[in-house]
Amino acid sequence: MKNLSCKAVLLLLFVFFSCSKKSTDDPTTLPDGPVTEAELKTVSPLPTIEQVIAAYEKITGAEPGLKNDEAALGRKLFNYFKYGKTSSLANRQLETTGITNIAQKLTPEEWKVVILNPTKSYKAYKTVVPAGKAAQDNYPCDKDAGFEDNKADAIRHAYWNVLMAKNIDNAFAEKMATAHESEAGDTYAKKMDLHNNAVGRQLVKNNPTATTEQLLQVLMQGKFVYVNEGDAITADNSTLVYFKAKRDYDGTYNGSMTNPDSEGGPWTLALNLNQCGDVIRGQFEITRPNSSRQKRRFAGKLVGDRITLNVATPYEFENPNGLTPCNDMVITLNGSAASLSGNWTSSNCSKGGEIKASK
Repeated sequence: MKNLSCKAVLLLLFVFFSCSKKSTDDPTTLPDGPVTEAELKTVSPLPTIEQVIAAYEKITGAEPGLKNDEAALGRKLFNYFKYGKTSSLANRQLETTGITNIAQKLTPEEWKVVILNPTKSYKAYKTVVPAGKAAQDNYPCDKDAGFEDNKADAIRHAYWNVLMAKNIDNAFAEKMATAHESEAGDTYAKKMDLHNNAVGRQLVKNNPTATTEQLLQVLMQGKFVYVNEGDAITADNSTLVYFKAKRDYDGTYNGSMTNPDSEGGPWTLALNLNQCGDVIRGQFEITRPNSSRQKRRFAGKLVGDRITLNVATPYEFENPNGLTPCNDMVITLNGSAASLSGNWTSSNCSKGGEIKASK
């Protein structure tokens, strides 16, 4: 009888403590309310971009109404990674590219942004792969440098910020992009990335009516500046910077340009080129004697020592005064990576003109 009584007591104690223990499998027993700073630090390892996307879709798929309550959704998302099982998410295959690693773990600052702004963060992360794909597709030559710290990388950062600013808002784009770089180990690469991020956001701010595709073309046909690692990075928020994989024709050629149909010239010319294989992109800027300036974008091909550039018709936001440009403009240049000269033609500026420029 004595042994039986002891066994009964032990059984009762086991049942009592089993019933009292909080079960993390029962969502009703999980913490509720806003996630605290202290709680944020208790999740380790932090999730990846890929896992955040998958978890967000799973949670809001089960409870769509959470999209209207950021605090409640942030709590659900936090609880999911703190108490839930994420192995199935880790193995989920999402679209990736060679330039975009969405399996990289979030930084602590980024994790905080995600929990406080889950829906905006989800939208931001859905633009990561498109930004990387645009960079890789248009600058495949930069694969030789691993798509890091080169022109492709500059485009990826700037265009990611364009997409975030257009799809969410400029302030959040800055918050997310800055948090994403908060743990970057290479100080100089971090400075480059933060600069190029800002170029993308400024482009959206300056041209609110432009589409994302138009802004991508403006970025690729804009001005790039190569810097030696450690040098000061330009403060010009319309110029992309890079410090790896410089190509022969990359850079600014200074010289002159004539236009007999207009004031004649020659006018001061800055010809900004960026090269990827046989593809040449960029812009030219002319300055007239009265100090008025005009910029035009172009893209074309390098064949042997000849460059043929098709000058783009300005987008409406690039020509706010409605001026009539020289249409169907084609520039043909010969020479070397050090010095170029040639002529240009147009369907409505019938006399064309000449160009001479060198680095």
